[in-house]
Amino acid sequence: LLRAAMMLLFVGWALFRNRPLVLADALLWAVAAILLLDPSALFDLRLQLSALCIAALVWAQPLFGLLALKLAPAGSGWKTLPRRFLRATLLVLLSSLVIQVALGPLLVKAFGLFGLAMPLNALWLPVLGLLVMPCSFLGLLAVILHLPGLAEVFFYLATVPCGWLLEL
Repeated sequence: LLRAAMMLLFVGWALFRNRPLVLADALLWAVAAILLLDPSALFDLRLQLSALCIAALVWAQPLFGLLALKLAPAGSGWKTLPRRFLRATLLVLLSSLVIQVALGPLLVKAFGLFGLAMPLNALWLPVLGLLVMPCSFLGLLAVILHLPGLAEVFFYLATVPCGWLLEL
């Protein structure tokens, strides 16, 4: 959550300054800030996996746009709803595939195995983006504002889908 908050901080700073948004810059600034605060974090597998995951998605972003538009052009209105759903599904599956390919060597090095978690990732990515991270950020904001009861509610809401997916 704190790594993601750092990324959002640098993305927000770029937008606030009316600078072109370059996600790779935000990633590098966030990793640099984390390493400045704790140089030993360089050897933290969690940071390595997070940074590599975001870097892979940033690198593949132009590919996502091209493939999604070719396979299911965007549009508006009820008639295009099936195509938009197909496009969103393709983006989730492509994101999952890119993440698995990018993290594969590091996972093999760290754990000695590589599982094909693409179906679970395809379920997890929308849940993470639409529920877990927003609730977590709201919980973090509530902690900063000294509202522990509200923070507890938001953090609980963030953990519910995590528990469901872990049971899968």
